Amino acid sequence: MDGQPMAPPEDPAGVLGEVSLTALRAPAVRRLLALRVERRLSREHVRLAGECLGVSERTVWRWLAEASRSPRAAIRPGERSGERFEITRDVTEH
Repeated sequence: MDGQPMAPPEDPAGVLGEVSLTALRAPAVRRLLALRVERRLSREHVRLAGECLGVSERTVWRWLAEASRSPRAAIRPGERSGERFEITRDVTEH
């Protein structure tokens, strides 16, 4: 190591596993929110967090927006609520 920061792995899930990546979401979101409060949050922070967690930059921005509105979303970023619309046979029949 020459003191240079390492690039995130090509496949973070292959290195850490999906369970670990999911567990790391909340601490990452909390840190990014803290940077926002300090007025130090940058697009690069969000991009790097996304790369390390194996998600897109847009996904991380969405997690931050949701966490800003709901403390529960900050605890479990990216968790889907049970309130999803589902296309059923009744919906598709006229």
